[in-house]
Order: sequence, then C-alpha cells, then structure tokens
Amino acid sequence: MPANYRSANPRSANHSSGGFTLLELVVGITIFAIVMTLIVTTFLPIVHRQTQPIYQVRAAELGQAMLQEVMTRTFDQNSDRSGTTVAGKYPYCGAIAAGVSAEVSTGACSSILGPETGESYPQFNDVDDYNYFCAHPIAGDVLAAAQSLNTSLYQYYTVAVCVTNAPAFLGQATNRTDVAKQITVTVTTPAGESIPFTSYRSNY
Repeated sequence: MPANYRSANPRSANHSSGGFTLLELVVGITIFAIVMTLIVTTFLPIVHRQTQPIYQVRAAELGQAMLQEVMTRTFDQNSDRSGTTVAGKYPYCGAIAAGVSAEVSTGACSSILGPETGESYPQFNDVDDYNYFCAHPIAGDVLAAAQSLNTSLYQYYTVAVCVTNAPAFLGQATNRTDVAKQITVTVTTPAGESIPFTSYRSNY
C-alpha cells in the first residue's frame, strides 16, 4: 500500500478519533438522571429518618422544660401565693375547701384561661397564663433562652401550650373550674413533627 494512501471514507476516520455523538450524549445524560433519581429517592429518606431522633430528643428537652416551668406556678390567679396558713388553714380558691377543716376558700377562682391584663411572659404567675401560647406558640430559641439552654440548638422549633379545665381528672362535675387543669405542651420540630406532652395540676 502506498505511504501516502488515505482512507476512502474520511468520515469513519474522523469518527474513530473524535468525541461523543449527540445520541451518545443524550443516552448518557438519561442514564445519569435515572441513577441520580434512584440515589435521591433511596438515601434521602434514610438521612431524614436519621435526623428524627435528634429532633425528638431536643423536642423532649423543650417540652419537659416548659412543663416543669408551668407546674411551678400557682393553680389560679386567685390562689394564695404566700405558702402560709390563715388561722391554721390552707387557703385555696373556689369551693374545693368546703367542709374540709384544714382548708379555707379565698374566693372564686378566675374564670379567665390566659394571662390577666398587663401580664406577659416570662412573668406569668399561674398555670393558665400559659394558655396564651395555645394560639401564639413561642419560638424554641426564645424558650431556650428563658431556660438558659443553648439557643442555637432549638432554632426552628415552636412550642404551644394549651390549658383547659379538667375536673373529670379528679372525678368531679364537668362544669367545675376549681378542681384541676390539663396542660398540654406541643413541640413542633423543624421537620414538622408535632410531639405532645401532657400533665395535670390540681387545686393545691
């Protein structure tokens, strides 16, 4: 064959030494997209599930901190806060003390579930003041600051507190407002999961 011989089909020579064809590029992109879709749909839920326990632990910390705070407050705005007896009797609001020699009523319990005029957090002084947070949840980092916790760990959490009269908890008539209150703290995590914590406070 002469030294200066050239292929009779220059297109085949160029094809063997050139890049990818348009068809090859389209097929490659399609395969890559399918693989990435499989990876995302397989591993993202796993990553999400792995973060859930962390969210739940921090939600539990916030929920318990708020419940403990609420439970340290008096049962009602009209409850006695002195911790002392009157004529040897313990003062309670409402009629719960009727017929009990060791207790005495200080008058009717408040009919308002929520803070009284001029009261704001963190100066709430009775259990049902926190019912304000039922319609106006408090931000997790704000609560964390009030609890001396690391605020950066609780960003994007919200905490709702709903307080209701719960006389049935102690077997009393449902229209009683001076027997017991139910406190439900609901913490919503950054993932949107709502975790409730419930406790009861009786009139003491």
